[in-house]
Amino acid sequence: MRRDRRSETKEPDRSGPLRRSFSFGDGPAEQYCAASMDVLPARGEESWIYDPVRRQLMRVPEHLAGLLPHLSLFRSFEEHKAALRQAGWQEDGSGFLEAVLFKLVEKGLLRSRSSFLANLQTVGGSRDSPPGITSAGWVTCNRRSSLQESLQGFSRNFLAAGRRIELKIFDDSPNSVDREATRGMLAELSRQTGLPTFYSGAEEKKAFAVELVKLAAKEGIQPELVEFALFDPFGFGYTVGANLNAFLLATQGELALKLDDQMTLSAVLPRPHSLRRGWP
Repeated sequence: MRRDRRSETKEPDRSGPLRRSFSFGDGPAEQYCAASMDVLPARGEESWIYDPVRRQLMRVPEHLAGLLPHLSLFRSFEEHKAALRQAGWQEDGSGFLEAVLFKLVEKGLLRSRSSFLANLQTVGGSRDSPPGITSAGWVTCNRRSSLQESLQGFSRNFLAAGRRIELKIFDDSPNSVDREATRGMLAELSRQTGLPTFYSGAEEKKAFAVELVKLAAKEGIQPELVEFALFDPFGFGYTVGANLNAFLLATQGELALKLDDQMTLSAVLPRPHSLRRGWP
């Protein structure tokens, strides 16, 4: 059924670093599990895979990406091969399945249990402070009044806690007059609080999309995908997801807090009796 893929997967070199990190170097009991990743179709018989841990985007053959759902548990190589055979992948003694699993390890799509535990110990033993939140983002549309109330409440508490956080607004309001009023409100809030602000309405998103298309073209990504990610090309009239995509793209590489325009924050001290008995 899938033997035709065998010729596309070369036998791995087991004498180098791969051997040292793989079960053949550490014993047959080593277990591997597919990393948690997002998979999207690419051109031809390829797939895009995004690794959120390493923040890396890679393009791999479609048949390799199709294996990942079958490798979601920590298992030995032999156990993984048995599960793949049960799922319909054929093995004729040529070592095809083993070579495919090696390829997945080489690309970082399969990770060992021992390295997973070692990473946990490293993180757990680290004395370094985790990175702080640098941005707070609001996704909004036609709610300037509630957005202003939310911004004011969170700004007061950010300042009280000594945090200098950039306030980022992603506004899908269709009326240009409303958008301009929100820009003015945000500028005034920045003047009052001293906090940096960022605004992304229809005009800003279009300019951003132009630059994103240029960057995406270098990776073979079509302009239509950028348009679909940031706008409403099919005219459904619902753009919350596209607005969220704008937030995610604008906060890449930082720890950001996603907020809603109807959320308000007011920090208060707990009542004395709640400290003794828990909340009523």
